[in-house]
Amino acid sequence: MFKVFVMILSLFLFHLQGQNYTLKESLQKAEVGDYIVYDTARFYTMLYVKSFKNDLVTLEEVSVAVDCINSMKTGSQPFDFVSWLKKGAYNASSWITYTFDLDKGKILHTFSCTKKTNQSPNTLLATLLNLSCTKAPSRKMTKKGALWNPPLPFNGSLLKKDTEEWKALWPNDGSLLAGSHLTLFTAEPPLLTLPYWIELQKDQRRVLLRAFASGNLASQNHK
Repeated sequence: MFKVFVMILSLFLFHLQGQNYTLKESLQKAEVGDYIVYDTARFYTMLYVKSFKNDLVTLEEVSVAVDCINSMKTGSQPFDFVSWLKKGAYNASSWITYTFDLDKGKILHTFSCTKKTNQSPNTLLATLLNLSCTKAPSRKMTKKGALWNPPLPFNGSLLKKDTEEWKALWPNDGSLLAGSHLTLFTAEPPLLTLPYWIELQKDQRRVLLRAFASGNLASQNHK
């Protein structure tokens, strides 16, 4: 089974530079409090920037089952993930903290807040730190002849902006991800540097992560 958090973190570490994505600089472009919630059909996964200190950045990833969120919703308004997080992320299935050294391009520490214990280093993450993406040679078009763009939810609104499509191939390293094809879509400011659409394909398997919500924890008013 593919690890959702591995894909999210890998793509979050890419930053547009010329015709490729490079490491380190993407997180330097982000701001404390930047967050994005991915819908994976069965789970919502919220990733946000917790802190910066010199070249060290701390990210937190919180996952919760879609059924749990649906049971907590009231009325027809979208679920408020920011308030949910600030109140302790009730019913979260996992809550993991990652510390990165941007200068060295390494993951220094992984801690499970759910299990209250340090986690062993994931060998896939070392590969992710060196994986690069290139701009897609062609783009999918709509029936009206315009470029297709994924939904771009931001601070409670659905924005309509052009995006960039990127491709990457996982190296043959013997892992579950070996030979997988990655596709992602990124947007320009004021939207986040995080990818808003992540697709992974290998053989007949396909995993899709699409942005359900995004913004900054400090820029929105919540009850």
